[in-house]
Amino acid sequence: MRRWLVLSCVIAFLCVSSSPGWARSWRAESRYPIIRNYISPKDPALAEVLSTVFPGMGQIYASSPGKGMLFLFAEATLFIAAMIQIDRAVYYDDFADRYELFYDEYTDEYLTYEQGYSRARGHRMLGAGLLLASAGVHLWNIQDAVQTAQRYNRSRRLSFEIRTVPETQLACRIRF
Repeated sequence: MRRWLVLSCVIAFLCVSSSPGWARSWRAESRYPIIRNYISPKDPALAEVLSTVFPGMGQIYASSPGKGMLFLFAEATLFIAAMIQIDRAVYYDDFADRYELFYDEYTDEYLTYEQGYSRARGHRMLGAGLLLASAGVHLWNIQDAVQTAQRYNRSRRLSFEIRTVPETQLACRIRF
């Protein structure tokens, strides 16, 4: 328990402090930049690793905390619902193995062992489906963290270039 708390604090610290050591060197696309890199970019690879380890942390790192909390809530909810369904399947299997007729505390009725096995199978399938959905949301979370970091970098890009154009003219372009 203490290790997870320390690991969470370290990850939160790394996300909050966007130190130059973690941020990759980022070049503007222009050939002659005058103004470059006032806003530190977010590293998509780091966002991917953070979201892999802790759901939603990559989005929080890429300055999208609402989306990060939504991914965390969705994954946690699906995972907990899957575990509840699997626990119910074990409950029905256990009572169906031991008794021919048993009292079901969830539905407040008596069940035969065939009904117990049938309900266990249904809860197992539902639990497996919810677990697969949780894994799918986790993969989506990882992919979205990378895209959120890239979108952050594109939206915060600022470059200013002055170049000469043939026929001795100056051209100026400012991109935000």
